[in-house]
Amino acid sequence: MKIAFFSDIYKPVISGVTSSITQFADELRRQGHAVYIFSPRLGKHEEPDYYSMTSVPFPIYPDFRVGFPLSIRLQRIMAKLDVDLIHIHTPGPTGLLGLSYSLQHKLPRIMTYHTMIGDYARVYLPKIFPGMVNTVDFFDKFFCNRFHAVTAPTPFIKHYLQEMGIKPKITVIPTGIDLTPYRQDWPEVPEFALAHQQGKKILGIAARAAKEKNIEFVLEVFRVLHDLDPMTHLAVIGGGPHLEELKKYAQKLHISDDTSFTGFVPHEEMPRFIKAIDAFAYTCRTDTQGLVVLEALASGKPLFLIDEKVFKPFVKNGKNGYLLPEDAFLFAKRINQVFHNPDKMQSMSDASAVYSQDFSIADLTSGLVNLYAKTIAAFAQT
Repeated sequence: MKIAFFSDIYKPVISGVTSSITQFADELRRQGHAVYIFSPRLGKHEEPDYYSMTSVPFPIYPDFRVGFPLSIRLQRIMAKLDVDLIHIHTPGPTGLLGLSYSLQHKLPRIMTYHTMIGDYARVYLPKIFPGMVNTVDFFDKFFCNRFHAVTAPTPFIKHYLQEMGIKPKITVIPTGIDLTPYRQDWPEVPEFALAHQQGKKILGIAARAAKEKNIEFVLEVFRVLHDLDPMTHLAVIGGGPHLEELKKYAQKLHISDDTSFTGFVPHEEMPRFIKAIDAFAYTCRTDTQGLVVLEALASGKPLFLIDEKVFKPFVKNGKNGYLLPEDAFLFAKRINQVFHNPDKMQSMSDASAVYSQDFSIADLTSGLVNLYAKTIAAFAQT
């Protein structure tokens, strides 16, 4: 099959959407299919079968750029590619380009709902456009209902879409992961070397440094944890527009001396960094699939996650981690208990590695291919 992916977020931007597209595109190609990727020009990036369009910065969200979907050049490229199916990954201008092309040329199309746009709108829009949040919700529903099939990365997102009133059939297809890099040994991470030499346990979070990721709360958790046990260290893995504010907050909490901010980490280096920590904390409330949690799972790390339904597939409470309320003292207490129980820590690590096998990218991509085939066949009968 020949598949065209359309997304408003892609490389070189590091995000869950980028990771998902990359994982599925690579595996689809390994399985013999052709994948063409279209996105706004987000920076210096080139790869085979990738096509970008002129873009401008989005003023509310620094990592996001708005592409111009009325591109004659891209229309001509798509005509030459003669794809079998359009797969949209975001409901922005690039997604609209893919949608309009599929309507114009009568092609089957599916949508993957990666991001709860309404939740992001509630974080970023009220200050500038207080009346726009309901409009965003309306457009989200309108857009998703234009497709022949919709995929959701978790059962929670499927339920969310059903409650929204999405009419096409919704299939749960988690984003998988290539487990190989998480099963191999990696060299020491220089930023963590001193903490390891001192025998400190390292609590880590990996996320884009953005407001909605709620990294401030992890800093607050570590402040309590460090009071309970000074032989601990915090690793904040990733860069982003909110990084300097996070460093200032760490200073305010008096934890800077035992906190490492790595800044931007290339995706191919992420296994090295996550494997170098001892436990993983994540407290974002806007995630739809928790890909970085899956990376920590594959790395065999105990997980300490905020109690959101989207994270339930990754955690069996008490077996490989805990889902916890947003209470810094409860988080710190649980982490401290595990850090001081070597047998428990080892059993949790082993369990995470075993559970990650359910998210093999090869198996999940086969499910996606099956959905493609069914969608194409059903469309041919209309």
